Amino acid sequence: MRSRSTARAKIFFLILRLILPTLLEAREAVRQPPTTEGRAAFLTAIEGPWAGQARVTPVGPRPYDMTFVRTAANRLEGEAHPGASTHYWTFYEEEDTLQLRFLSTFAGNRQPLFLTTTTEEDGTLVFHASSPDFLEVHVAPGGNALTMKIFLRGKPHVEIYLTRP
Repeated sequence: MRSRSTARAKIFFLILRLILPTLLEAREAVRQPPTTEGRAAFLTAIEGPWAGQARVTPVGPRPYDMTFVRTAANRLEGEAHPGASTHYWTFYEEEDTLQLRFLSTFAGNRQPLFLTTTTEEDGTLVFHASSPDFLEVHVAPGGNALTMKIFLRGKPHVEIYLTRP
C-alpha cells in the first residue's frame, strides 16, 4: 500500500514539474503592462463625470463623486471630496507607462503618492507604489462603472464604486 502511495506522489510531482512552467508562463502573459493602445483606451474610458461612493473605508462609506478632466493629451485629473479631505487623482503617461499621482489632503498632507502600472489583468490596471512599497491600487473601468480598490500590505483598505450620472 505504501509503495502505491509513493508511486502516486512521484507521478503527481512529475506532472506538476512538467506543467508548472507552462502555467507560470501563461500567468506572466496575462500580467503584462498595458500597451499604448491599452493606456489610451483606459484614459478614454474613465474621462468624464462619475458619481458614487467609497463604500469601504476605515471610517465607513463616504461620498465620492468626481469628474476626470483631460488636462493634456495623455493626462486626466480628477478630485473627490469624501469629507475631511480632498483626494486628487492624476493619471498620466510617462516613459511608455501609465502613472498615477494620488494626493489626499487629510490632516494637512501635501505629499502625493506616485504609483506605476505594473500589470493589466482582465481590464483592471494594477498600480504599485515604490514608496511605500506596500501600496497597490486596482482601477477597473467597465462601461458605465468604475471600481477603484486600494490595498495596504495586500489587504483591502478602500473600495470605491462609481457610475456614470
